[in-house]
Amino acid sequence: FPVTIRTRDGNPFNFVDGIKLEGNDITINLQSYTQLRTYNGKATTVRITTPGIAGVFNLDGITSAANEDNGGTVICAAAIGSKRWKRVDDGPVYLAWFRVPVSPENGTVAFQNAIDAVNAIYVETGAPTDLVAPPAKTYLIDELNVKSGINLIGNNSVITPNGQTKG
Repeated sequence: FPVTIRTRDGNPFNFVDGIKLEGNDITINLQSYTQLRTYNGKATTVRITTPGIAGVFNLDGITSAANEDNGGTVICAAAIGSKRWKRVDDGPVYLAWFRVPVSPENGTVAFQNAIDAVNAIYVETGAPTDLVAPPAKTYLIDELNVKSGINLIGNNSVITPNGQTKG
């Protein structure tokens, strides 16, 4: 049953079975994208707590295509008709959210997903968005389709096409 706990400023802080209630919304904490993809409960907001990918995701409907998950700003199970979760953030997009592997692994797919996510924000809002790479990383990339509305912030990171640095 619901228990109401008052915060120091007197506002109610409601819990049901360890889940925070905010109005009619239910918020839970999960550790990973994998847990979010398989989550089947009633929460409408989820906080991912793992450093590097941490953030808040709101339930954003049901998937209509099998490839809606971009691995960083939109997370969903592979099955059509599963829950789609969208990251709540109006600041820069971080490459780390997409788990782009560093060299010697090829990071093309995850890096392109990040670029496409930033472009989607640009198309939706009309505002250019920063895509921020972690400091001093080297990424092995085959080919990227860079689109409008992206400000790539490198932080001394290096993109190495096919194993050779291009200037």
